[in-house]
Amino acid sequence: MRGNVQKILVVGAGHMGQQIAVQIMKHGLNVIVHDISQANLELAKKKIHEFVSELNFNVTSEIKSIDTDCDLVIETVIENIKLKREVLAKLNTVVNKDAIFVSNTSDILPSKIAKYTGRPELFCAYHFHSPLYGANIVDIMPHRRTSPDVVKVLTSFTRTIGLIPLVLKKESPAYIYNAILNSIMDKSVELVLKEVAGIEDVDKAWMGNTGMKIGPFGMLDFIGIDTAMHVTRIRAKKNPLKYIGVAFFKKYVDAGKLGIKSGEGFYKYPNPKYLDYDFLK
Repeated sequence: MRGNVQKILVVGAGHMGQQIAVQIMKHGLNVIVHDISQANLELAKKKIHEFVSELNFNVTSEIKSIDTDCDLVIETVIENIKLKREVLAKLNTVVNKDAIFVSNTSDILPSKIAKYTGRPELFCAYHFHSPLYGANIVDIMPHRRTSPDVVKVLTSFTRTIGLIPLVLKKESPAYIYNAILNSIMDKSVELVLKEVAGIEDVDKAWMGNTGMKIGPFGMLDFIGIDTAMHVTRIRAKKNPLKYIGVAFFKKYVDAGKLGIKSGEGFYKYPNPKYLDYDFLK
């Protein structure tokens, strides 16, 4: 394992992968972005250009073309445990054996993925919260076999890229913030499904009482409605009552309304209604 992280591979060129890549590049480090979709990579290049003028990164859609000499691999594919296992297992065959592997999973315990990486001692969960939109926390969740040195390296690296590391004492679904947020989102969806209030009214209630500039459904648009659906499906395995939330999100996903990354979700972007000066009037 290398103690000084200089070259980072970000796997997944979606909304979160783009943000992570930009955050790292802003602090002078080298980034490689990998995605199996060339279209996703082209879009990522365009988005990243908006934040970083001098690009110090490469993109590749071929796993065999990845520069194997990486210090850190950050997996950011969709919240699907089977896919994450498959992706990390493939990466293990091409990336040097002393590289640290992490997953940006928002709800899956690292112990459920670790053995598939081929390097469980060099693996843990490493969860970002939309850094380009002001969220400066990164959750570091080791599993039982994670080397303490890995936690130290990731803690230092997190500070190097201008973010705040939070090391969890034990594995726990949804970390800290998401565990709190899930309860808020569940209740927000329930209020809409029971026709107690509309989407905008729920957001107005939250924004008006907390002083925040965004409400629960606006936050879901940033998270990605497809991601919310996947996470809710995982949680529903323990609580079948939550499947109603899966169906609620699925209607939007099937319509291609994924949130900010698709230009429309519960609101339309780039000018969502909740940002209107008179939204709370």
